[in-house]
Amino acid sequence: MKNHKTIVPLISWAFFDFAETIFSANILSVFFPLWLTQILGGKPFHYSIVYSLSLFTSVILAIIVGKYADRLGKRKPIFLAAVSLSSISLIMLSRTSTLHIALAIFFFVNLFYQQSLVLYNSLLPSVSEKGNRAFSSGVGVALGYVGGAIGLYLISMVSPTETFAFVLVAFGFFFFSIPTGFFVKERPFKAISGVSVKNILKDKGFVLFILSCLFLTEAAHTIILFMSIYLNKVYGMERHDIVPVIAVAGIIAAISAPLIGKVSDRFGVKKVFNLLFPLWALAFGVFPFMPRFFVYLMGIIIGVLLASLWTTIRPILLELSPKEEVATRFALLSMSERMAAIVGPLCWGFMVEVTDYRIATFTLAIFPMIGWVIYLWHRKTVCV
Repeated sequence: MKNHKTIVPLISWAFFDFAETIFSANILSVFFPLWLTQILGGKPFHYSIVYSLSLFTSVILAIIVGKYADRLGKRKPIFLAAVSLSSISLIMLSRTSTLHIALAIFFFVNLFYQQSLVLYNSLLPSVSEKGNRAFSSGVGVALGYVGGAIGLYLISMVSPTETFAFVLVAFGFFFFSIPTGFFVKERPFKAISGVSVKNILKDKGFVLFILSCLFLTEAAHTIILFMSIYLNKVYGMERHDIVPVIAVAGIIAAISAPLIGKVSDRFGVKKVFNLLFPLWALAFGVFPFMPRFFVYLMGIIIGVLLASLWTTIRPILLELSPKEEVATRFALLSMSERMAAIVGPLCWGFMVEVTDYRIATFTLAIFPMIGWVIYLWHRKTVCV
């Protein structure tokens, strides 16, 4: 019975990882940009501008919402509100046929979606204990990769139009988020009215951790965005060759995430996270010199590294956060990751222009090495 009481909330919580990757893979990566450019006559820069604006606004709003959730002592109701508003906005998007209205509605679709991510992460303490937190995080990561693959395949197969896909994703996103509302009981904590971002930023150890994450996730976001381009330009691979490599990376990530979580809980999540910096740097240092017949090995390595990063980062933040400030601190981590998603790809794109694809990828090794120096400083600061 005890196991049942533990497993049901965990799986229910992790199903949001399943739900949100269905959303991101279908809406952000495929159907909305295609619909915008092919049906509504929009340009790629329309999508870039609105997506960037919504992301920037979401970071500011997440800090405000996170503070409110912490002060109220109720994160789950606000999480469910964000999921509902994003789903409703997505259905509204399916009913429009003009470019400017579609862009305006999409702004809110993504804005509320981003809020749900921050609040979801803040519920991890409600479904785990300190001794199994990394494993619990890994279960979510695994379901996320599964959701992205299954959701993209099924919705692509059954959707005759992009707007029909919007409706399916809206219901899927809402439906798979509902278990969190029903089966996750938010653990009570003593809410404090004085949650202050200014005071949190005085926590030197926390700030150094956030900065180290910024440099590490810059490399991760860059490889996620440009792996297909790299394989095409460097190895001459076409789409039918590239997809299996990326699929292998996703499958390996899904399988390895819970295992990495177990190892992290056993030997210390901070020790495992510490190893990721040199391993990411080594990967970027070696990949440019690997011949084509090693591309599947590259996919396997990337899958393990991505799973390790997303599995360990949440438990460490929780260790560094008083329980009454968790949502606010996850909002600050979200800000770091959003900055990384912008800076890393920009640097890589610039290096491609002035050098070539192999050298540009090799230079990505600098990011995790800088992050490692900052993380070691962080560990010294918190005496770990």
